[in-house]
Amino acid sequence: MHEAMKIIAKVYLRDTINKCLKTNKTNIEHSRDYLSISNDLIPSEFASIHCSTFLLGITSYVDDIIRTLLNEIFICYPEKLGKTSFTASDIIEYDDINLYDILGDMAKKRINEILYKNVSEQLKYLEKEVLESELRPELVDNIIEIKATRNLIAHGEKKYTKAYDIQTGGKNRNRIGEDISVSYDYLNECVSSVECFISEIETKVKKAYLIDKKDVLRELWEKSRLGKIMNYETAWDYHNEKIPRPSEAMRNFTWSHSETQVKELFLCIYGGVRNSDLDIKYYFERWPTHTFEGEMLLCWLQRQFYF
Repeated sequence: MHEAMKIIAKVYLRDTINKCLKTNKTNIEHSRDYLSISNDLIPSEFASIHCSTFLLGITSYVDDIIRTLLNEIFICYPEKLGKTSFTASDIIEYDDINLYDILGDMAKKRINEILYKNVSEQLKYLEKEVLESELRPELVDNIIEIKATRNLIAHGEKKYTKAYDIQTGGKNRNRIGEDISVSYDYLNECVSSVECFISEIETKVKKAYLIDKKDVLRELWEKSRLGKIMNYETAWDYHNEKIPRPSEAMRNFTWSHSETQVKELFLCIYGGVRNSDLDIKYYFERWPTHTFEGEMLLCWLQRQFYF
């Protein structure tokens, strides 16, 4: 069950993660531009608090990427959630059972459990369970140190503490007891590290997860009733490498009335509702949501995509 949901979720996964990475990449580029001029604009007596506040800002980009990545992966691949504290009583609270909503809440609980761990454990989890490959060790050390420094500032510490030393695994910039120092040079190094982090995450995620929409279309077609009657290559033309087009064979084939409605759904996915004669009421009467075809329409209505 829920095969259609998992397939369609891949498109949403791709778009959401792409948007997150693009936004944070733009943010960090603007941060670098701002740093280049702020040294001359901020009075020296405010430099320390300004630099500390700036560090809190750029570490939030790392937090946002980790949280977004985990959330979308968990919804698309629920098996990666593992054991959670989500119970039957949690599900009973829903007035209308929507699997995406339930998975979303389960994902939030699991993410909070993961983000409660220290940064080193968060990144190890990300490498093993999500990226399925390791980040460069020196990059991991840099991100851990940045986040450890951020934690000191967020908790109002004035000096480097034993907790900082433990979090960085001894690979720290300063000794325990020294005053916390966040300079413009340090911030530039932080910006470079976060840029590298975003770039490396982007490369690994694309390799592991970012499936193309036309691959999703193929999966849906081949698992549907129509795929058992007409193969994908016959049903869809690829005159344009980027966009599959409904073939004349698919359009003109003598489908049954209920099969025609599934064909109309595929035409919706291809060109939008205006290009289709989809009858949603009849569709669900013939293809209940426990069928692949019914689930496909339900999930597509919740997370629509087009060519």
